[in-house]
Amino acid sequence: MFLNLFTTDGKRDSLKVISQVLIALRILRVFRLVRLSQSLRKLMDSLALILPSIANIGSLILLMLFIFAIIGVNMFSNVIHQKELNENTNFSDFGSALVTLIRCATGEKWNDLMRELAVTNETLVSQGEGKTCQLEQTYSDRMLHGP
Repeated sequence: MFLNLFTTDGKRDSLKVISQVLIALRILRVFRLVRLSQSLRKLMDSLALILPSIANIGSLILLMLFIFAIIGVNMFSNVIHQKELNENTNFSDFGSALVTLIRCATGEKWNDLMRELAVTNETLVSQGEGKTCQLEQTYSDRMLHGP
C-alpha cells in the first residue's frame, strides 16, 4: 500500500490513501482545543496523572484472571460439555479458560456456567441424559469422546 504512493499506475489508490490520512489527521484538532481551554487542560492533566494507577489495577486484574484460569483448568478440565459449557466456552486449556473467565467477569451468563459446572453424576442420571462424569480419563479417551 505504501509503495503505491510512488508509482504511476497506483495514482488513484495513492490519492485515496492520502485523503484517508488527511481525514485521520483532523483528529489533531481536539488537541488544539485542549490547549486553548483551561478546563479541558485540567481534565487531560488529571487523566495523565491517573493512567499509571489504572495500569497497576489492570495488571492486578490480569494477574487474578491468570491465577484463576490455572485453577479452573485444574478443577474443571474434565467437565462434560453442555449447553453453555461447550467447545468454545470451557476450561479444557488455558486460553479458553482465560476467555471464559473474562466472559464471566463481564457478567455474561455466568450463573448458567456456574450451574453447569456444578453438575455431578447424580444430577445427570436424574435428568436422564445417559452421560456420566469420568473421574479418570486418558488422553486418547478424551480426544475420542471429549471431556
